[in-house]
Amino acid sequence: MIHYLDTSTLKGEINSLVKLSRTNNIYLSGYNLIELYSQINEISFEKSLTLFKKIEGSYLKIDWRLPDDVLAKTYNLRFRFSKIKLIKNLFQNILSSNNYNEFKSKSKIENLNYIDFYDKLFSPDNDKTQSQENQFIAKAYEQVFLKSHKSDDYKKDLLSDEIIKILSERTSKSLLIYLLGPLTKTNKNIETIDYYHNLYNGKLECFCYAFAYFKLLKYSEKNTIGRNDYNDLTHLVYLENIKSKKYFLYNDKIYSNLGSNLNSKLKLFREFPK
Repeated sequence: MIHYLDTSTLKGEINSLVKLSRTNNIYLSGYNLIELYSQINEISFEKSLTLFKKIEGSYLKIDWRLPDDVLAKTYNLRFRFSKIKLIKNLFQNILSSNNYNEFKSKSKIENLNYIDFYDKLFSPDNDKTQSQENQFIAKAYEQVFLKSHKSDDYKKDLLSDEIIKILSERTSKSLLIYLLGPLTKTNKNIETIDYYHNLYNGKLECFCYAFAYFKLLKYSEKNTIGRNDYNDLTHLVYLENIKSKKYFLYNDKIYSNLGSNLNSKLKLFREFPK
């Protein structure tokens, strides 16, 4: 079994994780490290340095890929801006620094400013996009249940497996569109989108399913997903498909909001599974 972590768990449970790593395959991701790097400042440096030293001295494994790298591979795309080398250099920079100014000086060479403004996979929907999504969801509901989206059952039925699967499929195509163009030097036309979507290997299933569920949950509450929600859900791209033997340990409440059934389906746990 392989276990990935949200960053809150990594920071809050590091001592337990170090012990567990001796007998379990526990992975940090490049995305965990990005979040840790972005939180380093003059006040937090000593605590951050201690955390990184514990990681370095443990059996914790590191998947250096960022979400973009993971996504590109699922569509057989060659990603132009992989930052694996950059992430590794930053990791060594903090370990070899005695104070924040030294770390900051070394990290300027590594273009830390770009990392600080790392473009997340999504940004919250603008009004136009949200309106389009609302229309898509309403239409999908009417096609599945053969009744108006204005019916009394609409809110309850939105979280049905059928609707989640439809929105999950839409999400997998949206991710592909995000990657095409300047990120991969690939034209973003309909033929290209269809071609690469047919190459999709299904290994974003956990993320797409969780994202679709959470989006529908917010929609049923007449709400939208916030930027931090997008960022938190992005950790799930490392889990691949639902049948993979990968677990996720979390402390952030957004994963609890997915509900116990979905937590079980996607293998998301608040405590290390026994």
